[in-house]
Amino acid sequence: MESLKGAILVVDDIPANLEILLDMLAELGHETLVATDGESALEQAAYAQPDLILLDVMMPGIDGFETCLRLKQNPATCGIPVIFMTALTDTADMVKGLEIGAVDYITKPLQHEEVTARVKTHLTLRQLQRGLEQTNVRLRSALAQIDGQIDEIAGLQRALLPDKMPALPGANLAVHWQSYDRAGGDYYDILENEDGSVGLLIADVSGHGPSAAVVVAMLHAWLHGLVLPRSPAQLLADLNERFTRREVGQSFITACFAWYHPVSRELVVASAGHPAPLLRRGNDVSRLMLNIAPPLAVFPGLQGSDSRHTLHPGDSLLFYTDGLSEATNPPGDFLDEEGLCAIFANLTGDASSQRDQLLAKIADFEAGARPSDDKALILLQVE
Repeated sequence: MESLKGAILVVDDIPANLEILLDMLAELGHETLVATDGESALEQAAYAQPDLILLDVMMPGIDGFETCLRLKQNPATCGIPVIFMTALTDTADMVKGLEIGAVDYITKPLQHEEVTARVKTHLTLRQLQRGLEQTNVRLRSALAQIDGQIDEIAGLQRALLPDKMPALPGANLAVHWQSYDRAGGDYYDILENEDGSVGLLIADVSGHGPSAAVVVAMLHAWLHGLVLPRSPAQLLADLNERFTRREVGQSFITACFAWYHPVSRELVVASAGHPAPLLRRGNDVSRLMLNIAPPLAVFPGLQGSDSRHTLHPGDSLLFYTDGLSEATNPPGDFLDEEGLCAIFANLTGDASSQRDQLLAKIADFEAGARPSDDKALILLQVE
């Protein structure tokens, strides 16, 4: 077969053996190269890069075993298959040759059928190996391009997040965003209103990676393109209308939005499938009572409702995605909601300090385990 023809280096110091082999290989249509000792075989193999080497064991100078060993030690020739030709029938000699890197043996006196079969087999394997190597090179190149694109997406996603926190009278904010795989589906946003109130959004797109990041970008664009209603439930309904009018695959988004009024300390909040914020008052932690509507991008005509709460001096409020409560330790246990509440109950200081303590405690729990989900949070502390 044309596809099985190749360049074969024949190494033997006996002219009669060379003549027989060259005739056989020419009949099969192979290109042949000749070396009569180990040293010249090493030079030709490195220069010509043959597809296969037929190597005599017993030769003057360095023998076939030493020649094969040097071929396998050289990165330029280590991948070329070597078939030993020998009259030796001792099993120990054959095992020695295989151990130093030969792929097969041909016994002398040479038989046409045996030479043909073994050459064909190992040229086929060599072609398959080279095809696999070329495929791996292409895959590595494609993966490198994909990695670069994901890094670009991750950078663009980070650019969507607020670059600074607003100054709030009588309160302070801290935030955190971390994707477990560079680009992800968690998102937060802080919106300032002319009346001094601040909008707080936490959201979690189903799935991970670039596809989730694209949905996050859509959420960001539509949020900042809205005329913001005073009702958080209406804002979520407006976002849902945009998502349900367009195809976003199987994605859905859980989201919680709140308007906080620093002067009155009033919080108006609504949720679409997202866990309600945690409130810490003193050392007691509770979850705000909300009527939670379905997630965004699932059903048209989202019907949610607002919930009103008055915060007290010293209160802390935690909006978060489930990457916090579902943090996993090395045995595979979740931190869970109870564990998150226990950590939150013992935080001290302003919002930034509490955030840092919270993240440190979660990292201690994970104990080096690779995160399996994105993490985002907004922490509001009332002074």
